[in-house]
Amino acid sequence: MNTRITVFLTVLLLLAVPAGLFAAAYDPLLPLLVDIAGWQGEKAEGIDLSQAGMQGVTVVREYKSGGKGLTAAIMLGSQVGITWMPEYKEGFKGKSDEGSMEVKRINGFLVYQAYNTDDASGGIVVLLIETTAGKPDSGALLVVSFEDMPLDEGLKLAQKFDWKKIKDAAAKVK
Repeated sequence: MNTRITVFLTVLLLLAVPAGLFAAAYDPLLPLLVDIAGWQGEKAEGIDLSQAGMQGVTVVREYKSGGKGLTAAIMLGSQVGITWMPEYKEGFKGKSDEGSMEVKRINGFLVYQAYNTDDASGGIVVLLIETTAGKPDSGALLVVSFEDMPLDEGLKLAQKFDWKKIKDAAAKVK
């Protein structure tokens, strides 16, 4: 009889524990990849590859509108240092027959934008939290890639995401 009571109480206790206790580190970031009017968005997905003191969290959502495509990702941790290069400073520019790249400040954030004129595709990388030398896994980025649209349209779509809100949420992810 004592075994049954113990099992019953254990099950009851497990059911009473808040579900948030078992939430993935990326769960608060998922709703920040918002719906965009006129676009069909897939369900946002996340992955946490953090281990041995190194953070590695990514959430991704894909969008379609006609023949156009858009992918938005929030990246935290060690991959930020690989994606955001040290030479990406405000004023950094490059241009060729194939396309262009530039780093500029938009709404207080450093933004790297690259565009390929041949296939009307590009990417926008927003530096949300800069990686520090002492903590190489401390950074956060919003990465938006797009297909079949001009750069200015891709930038407008990237601005549909609340960069400040994403930055604040990213800073709280452990």
